Amino acid sequence: MGSEPYVDVRATSGPQGPGARYTSGLTFYQEGLVEGRWMALNLSPTGIVDAATPVLGPLALGSAFGLEMDGDSLHRGWRLEGCEEAPAERPGQRHMVVQLAHQTRPVALRVHTVVDGTPVLMRWLEVTNMADRPAALSSVWVWSGRIAPAPVGADVRGSCGPYSLGSLTENESLSLVWGGEGDFRWQPIGSRTMEIQAEGGMSGWGHPIAYVRDEGQGRVFVAQLAWSGNWRIRLEPRLELLFLRIGPAAPGPMRVLDAGETVSTPVVHLGCMCGDASAMAQALHEHQRRSVIVLPPAGAANLVTYNNWGYMQDEMTEDVLKREIDIAAQVGAEIFTVDAGWFGDPGVSWGTQMGNWRPGSRLPGGLAPVFDYARSKGLRCGLWCAVEVACADSDVIRAHPDWPTQRDGRKLKNTLDLSKPEVAEWVEGEIVRLVQEHGLDLFRLDYGDQPGEGGYNARHGHAENTLWRYYEAVYGIWDRVRARFPHLILENCAGGGGRTDLGLMSRMHYAWISDMAQAPRAVRMQEGMLMALAPELLERVVGVCLNAHVAGDLDMQLRMNMLMGNPCISGLWPSAEEPNAELLRRVTAAVGFFKEHVRPMIRTCRVFHTSEPAEERAGGWSTFEYASPDGSKAILGVFRLAGPGEDDRRVVALRGVSRSRDYCVTSHSSGDIVRIPGRDLVEEGLRVRLPHPLTSELIVAQAV
Repeated sequence: MGSEPYVDVRATSGPQGPGARYTSGLTFYQEGLVEGRWMALNLSPTGIVDAATPVLGPLALGSAFGLEMDGDSLHRGWRLEGCEEAPAERPGQRHMVVQLAHQTRPVALRVHTVVDGTPVLMRWLEVTNMADRPAALSSVWVWSGRIAPAPVGADVRGSCGPYSLGSLTENESLSLVWGGEGDFRWQPIGSRTMEIQAEGGMSGWGHPIAYVRDEGQGRVFVAQLAWSGNWRIRLEPRLELLFLRIGPAAPGPMRVLDAGETVSTPVVHLGCMCGDASAMAQALHEHQRRSVIVLPPAGAANLVTYNNWGYMQDEMTEDVLKREIDIAAQVGAEIFTVDAGWFGDPGVSWGTQMGNWRPGSRLPGGLAPVFDYARSKGLRCGLWCAVEVACADSDVIRAHPDWPTQRDGRKLKNTLDLSKPEVAEWVEGEIVRLVQEHGLDLFRLDYGDQPGEGGYNARHGHAENTLWRYYEAVYGIWDRVRARFPHLILENCAGGGGRTDLGLMSRMHYAWISDMAQAPRAVRMQEGMLMALAPELLERVVGVCLNAHVAGDLDMQLRMNMLMGNPCISGLWPSAEEPNAELLRRVTAAVGFFKEHVRPMIRTCRVFHTSEPAEERAGGWSTFEYASPDGSKAILGVFRLAGPGEDDRRVVALRGVSRSRDYCVTSHSSGDIVRIPGRDLVEEGLRVRLPHPLTSELIVAQAV
């Protein structure tokens, strides 16, 4: 048998009617047309095709999507027009398109499914208005259906069985506010309908993802939505069945389609496997690498950044920026990024001057002397810009007072209405101008507004919600910018990690995961974000910036940062007259560790979560491991979090090494190197002692 992952898509026929079947590795998924409904019939992690897929009565008749047009629910009344395989966009993929036509409404639907050999499938819909007049798309579930029956013998009268929901968003948690990123929690599903969502006008400081864990049968499911606007994920227990629905959310109409117009929904990434949540996260990372992530420019993968914000924040001067450039070069950084305020005037907050994207009187000589000096030190140059935002007294708003997003005649904060083509064109033009004018190597995109449910524009007699067209415009802009400037590194930031969804991350190279940078919260945040995104996509800061220095010893602060795929440093000492030689040595060594050990493996490594997420206020430890796919190397981070009375010792087993090999195991704290059989690392583990809260250890196991 070949070593390539197994993928297959095919049309089917049988006693229940026509359908389609998708196989990706051992994940098997089947849909079919039953009594006019396109249904999710079977989702299995074993790769074995059912001999016959039973129709289990009305409870099983849940459509594989939800669609509402002009107030009509189109969950039924479909006719199958055909199934065809479409060309795949990436190597190793197979792409099937199911064509449906509604029998009473003039609507055509193309159901797209892509498999890539991982346990995760991709699904999106193309909706076409076949009428000779406009039609309003009121709501859509991109995927819905039965994901798991209850275990054999379960009491089906009041509970769907022992299932748990794992998510990065809870309605009453920090995940809905600034600093709540990575707040991964498990909670029992029981017999009640559960819904997680974002309602701030962007995907939020949580993340549009849900894990479902089958506590009785060792199966785990994941659903992740590639959408930067508001979203909903709903779990509905119905007797012995569990249904999941996932899609974008906004008051209808979400989109008004012209006669003959076709619109594509966001993509859902749906996974199923036997294993634990850590194994599912690994599969999700591999799927993202095969089918989602865009490669950075050649020679520019996972560089170390130095950001100016640290001590000066927005009150920057050319001389102080050059001082920070000297520090950046000394510690081994590779990019120097000028953050917010480069466009402003002294004594005036940068937040009131957005939209005027030209150097202000803070930098009377402009950015050219700063960037020239950085390049003379061997550094690439990056620039921050919240280009989707413009303040009321900016030149662009004074010239175009109707450009901000509006709701009921009221301006919503400072967000420009990119659903209007002329506004989107101006924004794209500003991006292009900034890149060309300053010869940028990196563009740091920020976004801090929260327009809530979005705005509304009149369209064909409807008050169309702005969010769908807004994010269509955002995606189109960055697709074109990336094609026009293939050398440009794209960094994603949104008031911290407010838009880490795959809709934007399929166009950006990495994401600043949070403005909350202090331990112990920052450790749990990293652990949680690794449940949603591959490690090469993550970035965080070390230094005085955002008070990252206030908790944990220096080693802990550096280790948290250097285990990111894209470390950032910001603010090490306040003036050129007071450099700290020991701090310089320690930071330089940490950067060297990242370049030698982490960077070579970060884009292919497997991530093992070896501790359960928990409230950091309750103490506990956090451990996670990066391991090369062939088992030749593993890096283990061990962090003791806050809390008195904790045992100061832990035994941590490595999961990414081979039992049949020996390893040189190096302690980053002591420098000690010992030779240990892989079998002992896996079965007996390593004994780690951390005598104080907010301390850490970093261990490298290299195969002999």
